[in-house]
Amino acid sequence: CNYSLPFMNPTGNSECTDCYELYKFANPTSVFVGDYVNFDIIICANNAVSAPNIVNLNDFLPANFVPDPQITFPINGLPTPPTNCTTITVSGIFIDDGICDDNVNTATIEFGNPTTTLTAEACVDVICPSGTPIDGPITTSDYFNIPPGSAYLVPQGTYSLSGELIIDNLIIF
Repeated sequence: CNYSLPFMNPTGNSECTDCYELYKFANPTSVFVGDYVNFDIIICANNAVSAPNIVNLNDFLPANFVPDPQITFPINGLPTPPTNCTTITVSGIFIDDGICDDNVNTATIEFGNPTTTLTAEACVDVICPSGTPIDGPITTSDYFNIPPGSAYLVPQGTYSLSGELIIDNLIIF
């Protein structure tokens, strides 16, 4: 039988370089140390005929990120549906603070012969919760001069304010 597949060259190697798309998302993108983060890796097959149906997935986790449950990479021979997307979620916590550039999570997939590699990244800002807790109603006599990089933890509830409120560079979690 001499059957020629449209995505194979005469040597039998895949010529498909756009078989897949790779996406990487972090949710949320800003957290306190110890809060859970999900990194979603999404692998989408673009062509049912030419996609090789399996990929090798690697995920390079930031050094201060601890996955829960533990997961081992690379995952070689990961099956992928020919016309759909496959999502893999890596959950865990950051054990130290840092800016987004320090907490980059990079995923790669490899497929085909010769090998084609795709890369996608996501990052997270991690804030150290070293702030002072605020208890009870906030009154007009309360004045907070919070230094940059610090955080104040406010218990969940309803607060009322009479007077002037000036908020600059507020992050709400």
